[in-house]
Amino acid sequence: MEIKWAFEGLKLEFGRDLIGRCGIYCSACRLYVLKKCKGCSGEEAKCPYYKCVENKGIDSCGECQDFPCEKHYGPMAVYAEKFLDWKRQEIAKT
Repeated sequence: MEIKWAFEGLKLEFGRDLIGRCGIYCSACRLYVLKKCKGCSGEEAKCPYYKCVENKGIDSCGECQDFPCEKHYGPMAVYAEKFLDWKRQEIAKT
């Protein structure tokens, strides 16, 4: 049996600098793979997550008390909506 990967032929990158301000590892992000995001070392000015965490003085969305916020739902969404809904439910329990 032969296994084919959905991203066959794409070169996956590894490195600490590929951990985005959104909290996602860039090479695992669909926006990065589809070339809609160049990571935080690239076009950070276009990313709502980068601007937000910079303004709040934190390192990533995961450190924010408002996570997940409305920025995580929409065209630049990096997390699955199902995960975000689950996360909100878990936070509400505490």
